[in-house]
Amino acid sequence: MTNYRVSPEEPNLRYYEQGAVIIAEGEENDGTIFILNEGKLGVYKGIRKVAEIEGNGVFVGEMAVIMNEPRTATVKALTPCAVMAYTGGVSVILKKLPAVAEKLFSTLASRIEKTEGECERLATRMEKLMKENHRMNQEIIKLNAKQRSLKEQIEAVKNQIEDLKNVKIEIKNKAEESADEEKRRGGKKRRWLFFGRG
Repeated sequence: MTNYRVSPEEPNLRYYEQGAVIIAEGEENDGTIFILNEGKLGVYKGIRKVAEIEGNGVFVGEMAVIMNEPRTATVKALTPCAVMAYTGGVSVILKKLPAVAEKLFSTLASRIEKTEGECERLATRMEKLMKENHRMNQEIIKLNAKQRSLKEQIEAVKNQIEDLKNVKIEIKNKAEESADEEKRRGGKKRRWLFFGRG
């Protein structure tokens, strides 16, 4: 059972209602290439919509046919659509529909050119990101060096504080020893004075 109506005047022209599935992701391609004549289509990977297609004369599903691979995405009608459907694969289109074949190759050339441009932009962006990454790595290295230097300075200050504590303790001990010595000396003097009076 089909989910479209065929035009009585043009057997290749199909009419799809809104929500109808034109191509299902993962299904084997039957060599049919579609051209959107009217309406808007949605392209889905799983349940996620990844693109919208609208305009007259836009090819749909041609890559799976050219590469002889299963359909890579689901295409649904977002509005009522009129779509031309050419069956038989690329070889049949080349032989029987040269005008369609010419348009197909023109579309492919345009897409290749667009892809090359996107690749160049991506390469430029990657180069910039690599330079930025290198700059950030250098900053991190500098920061780590500063952190190590700061840590060393903190350790040095801690050591100085510890040394000062030790000096303070040493001074205190010497002061106490000196005081004790003075007390002992004072006691001896008093004893001598006492004995001297007798």
